Amino acid sequence: AQYSSKDAAAAPRDDASLDGWVPPLDHATRDDWQKVYEPSEDTFLLLDALYADRAALRASAPRVVAEIGPGSGVVASYAATLLRRPLVVAVDVNVAACDLTRR
Repeated sequence: AQYSSKDAAAAPRDDASLDGWVPPLDHATRDDWQKVYEPSEDTFLLLDALYADRAALRASAPRVVAEIGPGSGVVASYAATLLRRPLVVAVDVNVAACDLTRR
């Protein structure tokens, strides 16, 4: 699945609002959670770490960010928003995870 900056249009734009923000998962169904890893403590710790390191991450100016095994797509979506980059690529062997990440 690929994300562009337009996919995060409803996301917070200022850094203070990104602290503790989690991309919405309202679109996920009960069936999705039977097939895909639901965000848990490790997901939220990673989001906190990305937020804490945002200055260094932005300074490195990555052209592409890749996530292997995106599960729900929360981290990929957060990275797209945090880094304000046009391309985040997420790959998974689980087709259901790719579908949910794309949505």
